[in-house]
Amino acid sequence: MKNIYLFLMLFLPWLALAQNDKFTYGVKGGSAFSNLGTDSNGGSPRIKWTYFLGGFAEYRHNEKFAFQAELLYNRIRSNYRPPYDGRRRAYAYNKDIRLQSIVMPLSIKYYEGKSAAFVVGMNMGYIARATAQSDKITNFYGTHDSFGPITTQKQIITNNIKNTYLTAFIGLEHHFSNRIFIEARLHLFGSSISKDDEKRFTPIIDHFIGVGYKF
Repeated sequence: MKNIYLFLMLFLPWLALAQNDKFTYGVKGGSAFSNLGTDSNGGSPRIKWTYFLGGFAEYRHNEKFAFQAELLYNRIRSNYRPPYDGRRRAYAYNKDIRLQSIVMPLSIKYYEGKSAAFVVGMNMGYIARATAQSDKITNFYGTHDSFGPITTQKQIITNNIKNTYLTAFIGLEHHFSNRIFIEARLHLFGSSISKDDEKRFTPIIDHFIGVGYKF
């Protein structure tokens, strides 16, 4: 909880200053495409569709530059299938990781004219809940044609990972008016959320496409 309080303490002053003529604030939301990279066992990750939503406050320094703080709720999902080596009696046929996170992006924006803005920034994220669901299949004789039934196991892994993370991103906004805009963000790299040296959970990759409205 102390991480949530810290995020709120960082974001609330921006809302308090929003009465200033140089400040604007609004809401945004859209689609997120995420995974957790490649796991230590060599599993092949698959990008999964999720969503994000929240609010933002922007300080317009001049016609070209602005600073922006956001507070978003973001669901992150990764799905991968560990490789089969032909020797295991039972193995995870499919694994699905789901994270519920609160994210505070801080960014610098460069406006090119009235309709376009380039964005570069850093996300500070807090993972409130994390779950892992594994579909396990039994191989009776160690051959590819002797598979048994699939069993599903779900567990909460919030305490098994680091609850905070950082990611860097670049983005582009297109403004249709002074109030409505669309945006796309490409996340470049981030910190690992693994607690151990095996790096079972690699850095979060989370790309955004969304729409926003300024009040």
